Amino acid sequence: MRLCFGSVLLLFWGTLTLSQTYAQHNNLPLAAGKKLDSLLETAYFEAGSKKQAKAALQALQEAKKLAHQYNYPAGLARALTLEGAALTELGYIDEAIDTLLYADSLYHVLADTKGQSQALFSLGDAYTNKLAYAEALRYFHQARQLCQQLDTCQHEGALLNNLANAYYHIGNYDEALQYYLAALDIHQQNNNTASIARAYANIALIYKSIGNYRKSLEYTHKAIALQKKLQQNFYLSISYLNTGNAYRQLNMPDSALYYHKAALAISNHLQDSVGIGIAYMSIANVKYNQEDWPGAIENYQQALGIFRQLGIVAYQTQVLSNMATTWLQAEDYDQAEATALQAEKMLDAVEVKSTHQSLAETLYNIYKQKKQFDKALLYHEKFKAYSDSLLNRVKVQEIARLETNHKIQEQYQEIVLLNKNRELQELALSKAQSTRLVLTLVLAIIVLLAIGLVYRYRLKVRTEKALAVSNQQLQELNTAKDKFFAIVAHDLRNPVSAFATLTTALHENYQNLKPKEIQHYLENLHKTAQQLTNLLHNLLQWALSQTRKLTQNPVVFDVNSLIDNNIKLIEESARQKNIIIQRETPQTAILAFADPKMIDLAIRNILSNAIKFTPEGGRITISAEHVGEQAAIGISDNGIGMSPKEIRKLFDFSQNPPSTAHSAAGKSTGLGLILSKEFIEKNNGRLKISSEPGKGSIFIILLPVNESYKRNEK
Repeated sequence: MRLCFGSVLLLFWGTLTLSQTYAQHNNLPLAAGKKLDSLLETAYFEAGSKKQAKAALQALQEAKKLAHQYNYPAGLARALTLEGAALTELGYIDEAIDTLLYADSLYHVLADTKGQSQALFSLGDAYTNKLAYAEALRYFHQARQLCQQLDTCQHEGALLNNLANAYYHIGNYDEALQYYLAALDIHQQNNNTASIARAYANIALIYKSIGNYRKSLEYTHKAIALQKKLQQNFYLSISYLNTGNAYRQLNMPDSALYYHKAALAISNHLQDSVGIGIAYMSIANVKYNQEDWPGAIENYQQALGIFRQLGIVAYQTQVLSNMATTWLQAEDYDQAEATALQAEKMLDAVEVKSTHQSLAETLYNIYKQKKQFDKALLYHEKFKAYSDSLLNRVKVQEIARLETNHKIQEQYQEIVLLNKNRELQELALSKAQSTRLVLTLVLAIIVLLAIGLVYRYRLKVRTEKALAVSNQQLQELNTAKDKFFAIVAHDLRNPVSAFATLTTALHENYQNLKPKEIQHYLENLHKTAQQLTNLLHNLLQWALSQTRKLTQNPVVFDVNSLIDNNIKLIEESARQKNIIIQRETPQTAILAFADPKMIDLAIRNILSNAIKFTPEGGRITISAEHVGEQAAIGISDNGIGMSPKEIRKLFDFSQNPPSTAHSAAGKSTGLGLILSKEFIEKNNGRLKISSEPGKGSIFIILLPVNESYKRNEK
């Protein structure tokens, strides 16, 4: 006979903070430098303190203004890194990601390896809070690569710990254990007692998860010793509970009771009601293993009373289920039946399948003993159904883990390839600069040796033209690189967010979902993953094309197909905000002559902005029609709208770098609209915008129609 055993898991997450001084820069006045240092010091906050994080944001706004005023990108980058960490603490994850990507780009231009490693570390933290573990691992690994290039890397221990946490959450215990042990080595070298205790507790959890209870006890006892020394009583009580559970699994009840009672004493001292309830339930579980039925029932009743006062239904059902099993073993079948039915009724509100399974098995045995075979058969079938459901869930989780690991490997290979290409480009640029320098010196010598003033003048003109051409080529390459990073940061976010939303909903609500609903979620996940793969492929191809100058491939296509694809891409985000997507397009084809990939990107960016700036319960209308010799695509919303001044700034790249705004409503980087306008105009089209604050916005894309199509229409 099985009991529902509660488990206590504790993972410690490192938080990156910056408290160094940064105002050592030649073009920054001493007074301004001291003020900037003071503001950055003020922006320090402890993990878990939302109040301190809010105060940090205020100081960082002033720090950014100061850095802008004195054209000090190093100070701006470090302020942005702190701001990203604070936004993550406050739950503004998308805004934090945008901010940290901007900081990363500044560090890259500045060739600041240390700062870039810190920004990438914070990006991994942000994606971890978003439950996007594949993305988190990608940024953590990049941060570690840069960290290893430094003579000293102060955040390496925390970085390794967070890498291990991410691997733990996707079920990759081997990798998690490897990085926890590596983090432990660094903490021991630095003699960081608190971090060592944290590492011991995490390693113990890994061994417990894989069933190696003796090894788990070895590390738990090490953690307990340090937690006592540091007087970390709350964490000590959790370690005691985990230790007691391990001893119970090893069939050592006396040791298990000792540690559970020790945890109870600490929880009573701390007035931690949840900890008290869990301790009583753990003691009762040990009593059950000892076949001390009265002792088990007494402690279960203590736990049940506490959980009822706290209103924690999940724990109540767990305790009632265990009590019913205990009454069954004590052969009090009427009491067992009444308790089990009470638990079953409460389970409808929480839908915990593992408890359902255990309870169904208990009721089956109760009715079998009472010789009510029709009811026994009913609950035996329920028990089998829940067992099959749990088995399928385990299979789905394993498949998801394998897919995540595969995706991580693919992304890592892409990163390596992009880094190699970037290194080759930088080497080529370096050689070109060296060549220009040599040529300039040679020309200077020729000019000094020349006698005729006319010859010197012509030589000077020719040299300036050659340098202008070379500088223009270099500027085009830099612009292409900047736009590529901007598109990756801006354009991938929506499908990734949709993917994270679906997986989070499935993870948190799978207990309440029916098989058809789960199938629906899986279908949507498959569609979103496919769309994300296609989008990433297109972005990489676009980046490569920039190195050879961007060219478009215009064809005749139906704009309705692009509208359909993009509606599917945003419909999950719209559903989350209860936004109605209203389509007003004719049944007939609306043909245009342009590059469909470029126009697809433009429509996607405009729709993404419409979703972002439309409030919950709002409406977005999409239309398409022929207007004279042009195809017109209209996208309107009833969102926050814009003033004429804001519209003018939309397409001014110099005034519109990636935003660091962090309001709860969200802000757009503006880069998507800049690229949309550029792509539309490259295809001989126009983008028209009309908007008023508080009354929404209307975007109209005008595209030419193919000559052959116009003749057919006539």
